[in-house]
Amino acid sequence: MSAQETRKSNGSQSFQQFTDKDGKVVFEVGPDGGLTLAAEPVAVDKDGKPVPVVLPATIGGTLLVMVDGAARRIPFYNVAAPMPAIMTQPSNQVADPGKTATFSVVATGVPVPTYQWKKNGKNIAGATAATYTTPPLTLDDDKAEFHVVVINPVGSVASNHVVLTVNQPAPVVE
Repeated sequence: MSAQETRKSNGSQSFQQFTDKDGKVVFEVGPDGGLTLAAEPVAVDKDGKPVPVVLPATIGGTLLVMVDGAARRIPFYNVAAPMPAIMTQPSNQVADPGKTATFSVVATGVPVPTYQWKKNGKNIAGATAATYTTPPLTLDDDKAEFHVVVINPVGSVASNHVVLTVNQPAPVVE
């Protein structure tokens, strides 16, 4: 698709409008990066024949267009797609030294969200699933705080912060 870019304003917000060679509006990009298609988009195959472009109904991505003869990537998303929502929050955990603790969250969103667990506010490397199991615990892990950020292209949401309690070993009586 080839388009001509024009910057416009509706009085309170500016946006970009892209028109075809005949001046027909093809799409607009809002100030938040959202893409509004004004007509069914078409592309051109290797033989120069128009072919419809199928954009997923519930996700976003990048649309590659020709603007003033140069290729340009325009981000888009479907505002009807739901941002992630946490259905079941993680809960506090108690474990003994040398054992592990498991935190879990149940979340929804379209597209399916990704996860990033954090310990004391810092990302935990490789902890990118709905469930996170700690390595074997030490007394230094006592009172550590955990939460997860659930992410998809539409947005993100953070879980409640929960605390890990590591049991203190029983005193040795002689």
